[in-house]
Amino acid sequence: MAHMFLPTSDRAISHGYLDDLDDGPDDHLLIASHIAHTARKIFNSYGDLKRLRESSRVRTRCTPRWATYRHFRLGIEACWGVAAEALALILYYLAVEEKMSGDDIDRYRDVAEYTWYRNAEEEDIDTWHRGDESYEGNPATAPVVFRVLRLAYEIGDRRASVGEPAGSIARSLAMYREEMRRANAPPLYMD
Repeated sequence: MAHMFLPTSDRAISHGYLDDLDDGPDDHLLIASHIAHTARKIFNSYGDLKRLRESSRVRTRCTPRWATYRHFRLGIEACWGVAAEALALILYYLAVEEKMSGDDIDRYRDVAEYTWYRNAEEEDIDTWHRGDESYEGNPATAPVVFRVLRLAYEIGDRRASVGEPAGSIARSLAMYREEMRRANAPPLYMD
């Protein structure tokens, strides 16, 4: 089967170019786009960053003190050690607000790991580690991300114990597609 180019921009997704990727082997394109979109959606101010850090209790020493919410908006593309905490907070948000299960959060983490490896332009690809000046490597392999993954499973177990249904990847991606469709829809004309 020949590979075809699939645009992964928000506009391409909203036009349905990736609709056939619901649960196939290439759904990583849509999930990676959803992760990036979620970063842009949840990191809009210092207050947003502070609330997420406090509610999740996720904080890591690899993130520099001077990092701002603008750095976190870059998600796994962020530099200077910010990417790992950004990804952890994104996954926490998906688990709590979009009610994704621990298995779904694990899948998103896997996609983030794969996407980073695929986009890395370095010859020497490595796991998250302390470099010369800051932390570097694949942020999806950072300990803070695995702490959030364990937390997502705990949240899912608590939901199950009280009978609250968990969300699903399909539902989250459908909501994401609809949000992108509305954002890119032409304005209504008034006659």
